[in-house]
Amino acid sequence: MMMRKLFLAALACCLPSLAQIAENLGAAEWYRPPQLTLMTGFIKDPQHKHFTLKEWARGVGANFDAASLVARMKRAGVVQIIWYDKWIDGLVFRKTKTTSYVTERDFLAPLAAECKKQGVKLVAYFNTFYDGNPEFAQWATRDQRGKPIPYSPFWPESLLSMYSPFREKALEQIRELVVDYGVDGIWLDVPGYAIISHDPWTREAFRKQYGKDMDEATMAERWRFANDSAVNWNREVAEFARRLNPKITITTNEAVDPLVSGPARAAGMAAVVDYFSTELHTPDMQLSRTQYLCNTAKPFEVGTLLSDDWFTPLGSGPLKSSKSANSMYVELASVFSAGMNLYLAVTLAHDGTLDEHTLKLVDLAGEWLRQRRPYLTETEPLSDVAILLGTPDPTALSWPGGPGVGERANSAISTAYNDQLIKLEQQLIRRGYHPERLIHLPPLRSYRAIPPGVRAVIVPDRAQLSAADRKMVEEFVRGGGTLIAMGRGGTLRAVTFKEPGAADALFGVTGAGYVANGPFTVLLDEEEEVNLNGPLLHIKPASASPVLWARHFRGGELPLVTLNRVGSGRAWLVGAPEGVLLERTEILDRLWKEAIGEPVTRLLNHPERYTVRLRRQHSRMILHVIDSISTIEGPMRRYRPLYERLALNTAVLPRFERAIVVPTRQSLKVTSEGAWKIIEVFPDPELTIVLE
Repeated sequence: MMMRKLFLAALACCLPSLAQIAENLGAAEWYRPPQLTLMTGFIKDPQHKHFTLKEWARGVGANFDAASLVARMKRAGVVQIIWYDKWIDGLVFRKTKTTSYVTERDFLAPLAAECKKQGVKLVAYFNTFYDGNPEFAQWATRDQRGKPIPYSPFWPESLLSMYSPFREKALEQIRELVVDYGVDGIWLDVPGYAIISHDPWTREAFRKQYGKDMDEATMAERWRFANDSAVNWNREVAEFARRLNPKITITTNEAVDPLVSGPARAAGMAAVVDYFSTELHTPDMQLSRTQYLCNTAKPFEVGTLLSDDWFTPLGSGPLKSSKSANSMYVELASVFSAGMNLYLAVTLAHDGTLDEHTLKLVDLAGEWLRQRRPYLTETEPLSDVAILLGTPDPTALSWPGGPGVGERANSAISTAYNDQLIKLEQQLIRRGYHPERLIHLPPLRSYRAIPPGVRAVIVPDRAQLSAADRKMVEEFVRGGGTLIAMGRGGTLRAVTFKEPGAADALFGVTGAGYVANGPFTVLLDEEEEVNLNGPLLHIKPASASPVLWARHFRGGELPLVTLNRVGSGRAWLVGAPEGVLLERTEILDRLWKEAIGEPVTRLLNHPERYTVRLRRQHSRMILHVIDSISTIEGPMRRYRPLYERLALNTAVLPRFERAIVVPTRQSLKVTSEGAWKIIEVFPDPELTIVLE
C-alpha cells in the first residue's frame, strides 16, 4: 500500500490533471486564467420611485472620461471592460435605430475607440430577455390577469417574449454592437424564461413544440420549454454575433453546473458560450462555490461587487466601497487560487466619475495579481479524493435521483442536492482532505480516468455512473485504491428515484431496498450513540465485514458501514445518504480516518479557521492559506492575524525541501515529524507559498 502511495505521489507531480481547461480555447484564448476584468456603467435603482428613469437619465455621465477610465484600468492590469449597454430597464446608453429610449450621450462610441487604442478588450453587457422599454411593452410575457411577468417584485422590469417581434429588435441591437461599435464580446444577463405565459407568441411556440396548449402541459413540460427557450435564444444570439465577427466572445451570467440548473440546461449553455461567468459576492460563496465550479473545459469568471451598490444615485457623489484591503486580499486569493478569472463591478457616479478609494482597490487587485501571476498560471488542483458523480443524461431536466433529503417533491429543478454536496466537500476540506468533483458532461466538463494522486473515490447517493464509470471504479479499487459509496451510490449505476436494488458485487453484501425512512441510531462504540433520521439501506454482509452498526426500532441492529477487500484495494459501503450523515459528522470523521487515512494537510493550532488549497504547477506545488477575516480575536474583539502551524503529509504529497512565501521570497523553516513536513505561517490575511 505504501508503494502505491509513493507511486501516486510521483504521478501527481508529473502528469496533467484530467479536469484542466482545454488546450484550444478559440476566441477566448486571451482569457485563459488568471485575468482581471472591470464591470462598470450606469444603472438607475428601480426601487427609487421619487423620480422616473427619464428624469434620472437627464444629464447622466456629464463628466465621463473614457480615455482616463481605460488608461487607469490598463495600468491596473485589467484586460477587459464590461460596459452596461442595456440593463433590464431597457435604457440604451448609445445610439440605436431600434428605439428612442436612449441616453442623451453616446457612451459606447468613445469607450470603444479608447479600448481599441489602448489595447483593452470591450465587452457589452446586454439583456435579451428582460426589457422595461415602454416602446416594447406590447411584447411582454403575460400572466393570467394580463399583467407583464416581472423580473422580481423589487425590480419590476418585464420579461419579453423572444417569440414575438421583440426578437428582431434585440438582434438588431446586437448587430449594432458588433458591427457599428466593434465590441469584442457580449455578456448576456439573466437568461431565464417564463414557465407559463398567456402572450400569443409564447403559447403558439409551445403548441408547435408539444402539440398541445400550455394549460394542458405537465410541470416538467413547461419547465423544459422554459429551459429550451432560454438556451436556444442564447444560442441564436451567439450564432448571429459570430456570423458578424467570428472572433467575438460570448458568455452568460449563470452558474453553469448540472447540479444547479440540471444537465440539459448546463450542457446547452456550455455549448453556447466561450467562457462562463457567475456572481459570487461574499467570501463564503467564493470559497465554497469555486471549489466545484473551477474544473470546467472553458475559463470561468467570478464577479464580485466592489462598490457598495449596483445603482448610480441621483444627486450625489461617486458611490464608495466599504471593502477593506484585507477583504480584497481574501477575495482575490479565494478566486484566483481556484484557477478562475475575476471581474470587479464598480458603479459610476451620476456625473460619470469614480470614487478614488474604490479605484485604489482595483489598483490593489491588479498589483496583487501581477506579483503572483507566475504562481497562478498553468496550475491545476492537487486532489486526493474524487467525488464521482458520473455521467448524467444530458437531456435530464434536473439532476436525477431526486427528490432527496430535504428536497421538495414538487420542485422541477432544485439546488438542494448541490447544497448537500457543498457541505460534504467543506467537511472533507475542514478535515484536511482535498476533494474534486468528477462529472462527465461535455462540453462543460469531462474526465477519461480517475486523476493521478487520488487515493479515494466517493460515490454519493445520487451518482450517475455509466458502465464505463463502473469499470473505471473497479480497476481503481483492484489496483489498490479506496472506494466509498454512500446510500444508493452503492449500486454503481445511474441512480433513479426508484427504491434501489442490490449493491454492486464489489461491496460483498446482499440485500436490497430500504429498511425504513425515519429515525435510527448509530452505535459508535459501547458508550456512544448518534441519532439520525433518513433512509437506511437493507445490507447483509457476505464477504464484507461490518464496521459500524445501526439500530432501528422495527428492524433491530443492522450494518450501517461495511468493508470488503477487492484485489489490492478496499470497498466501503455506507447504508445511508451523505445528507443524513452530515447532520452529525462524527460518523464521517471516523470513516474518513479509517477509509482514506491521514489527511493531506493539518492545521495544528486553529483547524476551523483557515482554508488551505494546493495546486500543482509543473514540478512544484503552490500552497494557498486563506484566513477568515470575520474571526474575532484578542482583547479588542476584532480581526487579528495569528501564527498557524501547518503540517503537510509527504506520504501522500510529493516531497519538498523548501517553502518560500511569494512574492516576498521569504523562506519558511521546514521541520519534519515522520512523514509530516511542518511550516509555521502568518496569513495576514492570506499567503501564497511555493513548495519545491
